[in-house]
Amino acid sequence: MSSKNLIALCITLIAVAPAPILAQPTVAPTKVFDLAPYGTTRAHSMALCGPTKESICYATTTSFGAQGYTGAIYTTNGASAPFKIHEGQHATYIEATDGNVVYYWMGSGMTGAYDFTFSTANMLQSVIAPAPQPLMVMAPQHVPTAKKFDAQVLNGKLLCSMDQGPATGVELVSIPSLGKPKTLVKDIDPGPPSGCMGAEEGSTCVLGGKMFFPARSATTGNELWTTDGTAAGTQQFSNFTSAAAPDFTAYRMLSTGSRIFLNAHNVPGDYELWTCTAESGSLTMLKDIAPGTTKGSSPLYFTLVGSNVYFTADDGTNGRELWVTDGTAAGTRLVKDIRSGAGVGSDPEGLTVFKGQLYFFAKDNSGTLGLYRTDGTAAGTVLCHALASSNYISGTYTTTGRLYYLQADTKSMLWRTNGTAASLEKVIPPGRTAGLYPFLASTILAKGNTLYFTADFFGTGHSFWKLTDPKAVK
Repeated sequence: MSSKNLIALCITLIAVAPAPILAQPTVAPTKVFDLAPYGTTRAHSMALCGPTKESICYATTTSFGAQGYTGAIYTTNGASAPFKIHEGQHATYIEATDGNVVYYWMGSGMTGAYDFTFSTANMLQSVIAPAPQPLMVMAPQHVPTAKKFDAQVLNGKLLCSMDQGPATGVELVSIPSLGKPKTLVKDIDPGPPSGCMGAEEGSTCVLGGKMFFPARSATTGNELWTTDGTAAGTQQFSNFTSAAAPDFTAYRMLSTGSRIFLNAHNVPGDYELWTCTAESGSLTMLKDIAPGTTKGSSPLYFTLVGSNVYFTADDGTNGRELWVTDGTAAGTRLVKDIRSGAGVGSDPEGLTVFKGQLYFFAKDNSGTLGLYRTDGTAAGTVLCHALASSNYISGTYTTTGRLYYLQADTKSMLWRTNGTAASLEKVIPPGRTAGLYPFLASTILAKGNTLYFTADFFGTGHSFWKLTDPKAVK
């Protein structure tokens, strides 16, 4: 081979050689404290609490092997050691908070409300009391629960479903703060049948001082109901009972403060976009996105940005894509067909508001998952950057400076970005190349410019971590 041909061959090989794989940038969080000095304590849930949501409450379970386990609730200011405010003999999960009241449920099928008082002294405890001696224990109010109901705090009370026994079934009850008994709000389906069984997360909302929720009675079947927490104020809102349309079933709801958007049907299986105000008789199908009655568009992930509501839907032609509505039929439209092809959608997920715009995750024509942002127009819907893998997104969180997302990878991994490829970082402390499935979506929360979470990076039990972000990038 001539020297000229050899040089040409070398140039060709260099040109087609794969680009070098660069190490993924990482960012190290700060460990605030260990949940326990042994590796058997795990956190399950976390929520902002206190009169001005200035504190963080989290619930844990500690296993003692053959000796059983205990559940506890702690509070912290996010910078110092936690303060134990409850300990019991069952796994404990926080359901909701309202000022100093922490509503929780327990692994035994019991639930309760604790009325805690937060003070500077309580918040700055520097030593965790040794188990099982909590620093403060308030006597809980226990009530039997049923299948999970999407509870709402309304007028200082938690409204949810409770099993009232064989004579009444599962019905709507209210749980006030400590020292007051739970109250049966209304027996919606009188007698043993249950009227409030099986409402799922996202299937209730609050509008105009009332909670909207799905319920069932033998007389009217499945319908939309409202309550202000009193028997007189608990009424059926919709009435689609007829031979042709026996039920109205709501699956997901979002309140914008002026109206509600629903994924619902009045023909079995035909889930479409519905809307209503707080006024009786206002419930209507906003748009039949997938015409016909055999399969609806099933709108999901309602997210409010400004005066518009974004959601995903399958119109039967473009697959599941991103849609937007301004509350009118004419203003309800497909934003962009990101993954073209008949019946093949980009399957948007993880819809979240960041820097005043909607950011979401979707797949392109090659099946690659990426982060997108949109201003509501097709031209303004752009790819920010591709992701390290195409596994699903199990949680999104936003601080003032970064968007975080939790992705189910070989291990569950937490990433952060400001919307540019150069900013993408994996959250992991020094000395670790992979976590031990460390993250749980329910124990991650954002407050201001700081992300707080619990994780087990080293196999020694969960620790409480935080990561403070740089200021927002426009």
